[in-house]
Amino acid sequence: MPPRRVFVGVDCGTQSTKVVLRDATTGAIVAVGRAPHELTERDDGTREQEPAVWIAALGTAIRDALRGQQFAIEGIGVSGQQHGLVALDVADRPVRAAKLWNDTTTTHDSRERCVASRSKSASGSTRGPAETHASKSSACSRNPRLRPSVR
Repeated sequence: MPPRRVFVGVDCGTQSTKVVLRDATTGAIVAVGRAPHELTERDDGTREQEPAVWIAALGTAIRDALRGQQFAIEGIGVSGQQHGLVALDVADRPVRAAKLWNDTTTTHDSRERCVASRSKSASGSTRGPAETHASKSSACSRNPRLRPSVR
């Protein structure tokens, strides 16, 4: 009997990586796997994760879903966190922990930049402290060795 045909869905969220296998014909859930992520949280608003944890969690969640069975994978869909910052060196390796969407350590810097530039969108809202531009600016201003390599 040939292996069951499935689609794989992957979600790399703030708390964990989840994997779901769905039957390619019926769409029924065949299996689910999950692996948690450690979150670095501090009173100053820091919310960070090591990118290597995401890769390890993906492998763990896939193994958890497969449970040693053979499947014919027809396709893979991936979703992930938004508005985070993963600073890479010239060889595309992370140079520090990733700043997450809910990190607020850049609140002061963000407010200063918004006041100085009077930046508002067409809707009248200003950019939030956890958005990527603020995280990148803050990370580079606090650690000058990152400036030439962060992209």
